[in-house]
Amino acid sequence: WLYLGYAWLDTPLRLWAPVSGVWGLSLLTLLLAAGGAEALCRRHWWPLLPSAALLLCTALLPHSWTDPAGAPLKVALVQPNTPQLAKWSQGHLEQIIDREIELTLPYAQNDLIVWPETAIPAFYSQVAPLLMPLQDYLDEHGSTLISGLPTRSADPDDPQRTRYYNSLALLSGGSGVYHKRRLVPFGEYVPLEQQLRGLIAFFDLPMSAFSLPSRQQSPLRVKQQPLASAICYEIAYPELVRQSALDAALILTVSNDTWFGRSIGPDQHLQIARMRAAENGRWVIRATNNGLTALIDASGKVRAQLPVDQALVLEGEVEPMQGQTPYQRLGVWPLLGLDLLLLLTLLLSRHFGIAVTAARKHHGAAAARLDH
Repeated sequence: WLYLGYAWLDTPLRLWAPVSGVWGLSLLTLLLAAGGAEALCRRHWWPLLPSAALLLCTALLPHSWTDPAGAPLKVALVQPNTPQLAKWSQGHLEQIIDREIELTLPYAQNDLIVWPETAIPAFYSQVAPLLMPLQDYLDEHGSTLISGLPTRSADPDDPQRTRYYNSLALLSGGSGVYHKRRLVPFGEYVPLEQQLRGLIAFFDLPMSAFSLPSRQQSPLRVKQQPLASAICYEIAYPELVRQSALDAALILTVSNDTWFGRSIGPDQHLQIARMRAAENGRWVIRATNNGLTALIDASGKVRAQLPVDQALVLEGEVEPMQGQTPYQRLGVWPLLGLDLLLLLTLLLSRHFGIAVTAARKHHGAAAARLDH
């Protein structure tokens, strides 16, 4: 969740994010710390050389690795601020949907409207009569609505069994569904379910029986621009987002951070999303239930943001991007290779040091015998 590298996001060192990702920045943090400690302990400046060289190289890095790919899209992100205790109550369902529709209608001219994770706290069939007039209205205006909601389908391996998913779906301006690929243990699925389900009440939480998608998923599209989707804490997985964003023009992430309460969690979650933008050279569209809803540019800078715990709509423009950053092309493999090289260097130096110590002891013993 909190790699060391996130600390550099608002400094010039963030330019390493599209080159090596947050893991490379984490290694840089260790080099700076270890080099400084060694320099103080040994009272020599040479342990600072590796980190000093990296700092000097920062000035040579480009500020952008990707380019605009088409006209900007006008987006509206709905932050409904639905109370967590009311969200899954059937008695509040119609009120929740009506409120989201009310917030959405003034923005029907926008290219893209986004409702956050499980903004629809029911299966589509249960709310279709409420949503269809809005969907028709948005289709008339050429606007795409994407919302989080639970979905279900027959298990392809066992038609008698139903699978449930935490999903994003296009409700107007096209069709398409994305199912979440990184589920929260105990919150969205129960590990060792056969053994634990029913054991104590904790393992019978509502909405804790989601499944993983069994097939490769096509990206959602807005005005023919492909989106890399991430639901909730999927945005915290650098490699997952990198692979999704390889052929995408934008990154879309939705969340319900109401679970965090008044903690620092929502701020950390936003910072993580900013790092994914910088790593992939893509704008990030972030819609949440109660904050922090934001538009983040391709360098990781927040261009617009809503305050927390207020029912509001964030409107702005985002630029579809093309091209790939070095991190997108190569992933974590160069860093793993460097780690292996450092490990081998350490093992060889220790082996060499042991051999030298043994030789010195042998030489000392031989000299003592000669003296005797």
